[in-house]
Amino acid sequence: MTAEALVAAAEAAGLQLQPKPDGKLHVVPRDRLTPDLRAALVASKADVLAYLRGRSLGVEWSRVSLYQLDRVLEVEVPWADYRLVIAPGCRIARELRAQDALPGRVWCVCGVLDLLLSGVTPEDVRKIAETRLVLDAEQLEIRKKDPGCRSTQEGEAQ
Repeated sequence: MTAEALVAAAEAAGLQLQPKPDGKLHVVPRDRLTPDLRAALVASKADVLAYLRGRSLGVEWSRVSLYQLDRVLEVEVPWADYRLVIAPGCRIARELRAQDALPGRVWCVCGVLDLLLSGVTPEDVRKIAETRLVLDAEQLEIRKKDPGCRSTQEGEAQ
């Protein structure tokens, strides 16, 4: 179920959902929250919070097309003290990275689309973004984890 559908179901049940600054989701009245709806909200909490924040800004993110991006966007993310910059093309992204004090925060729209199309989780996107910032790196390629990789097997055994 999408975040939009979950929010609609919660609101149809008479619930109010409010994102809190600490990353928590406040639900009232609690006595109307069914176990199934609670489980669905917990499982999709990051997406629900993002949807609610976007809705409070008057933006319907499900209707925003990155394919048609024609300007630079600065996007606030709840887990960072800086804004991510999404550039409409690779050339513009390179120019912005060269000028930015935190070049790892500048993303080309191609890199964002690669992430969205690869099916990574919001938590994985966060890790990728934080890594880029620390390394002042540019995202070049996204690969799925190799299940036969020795380091993966060792990490899973611990």
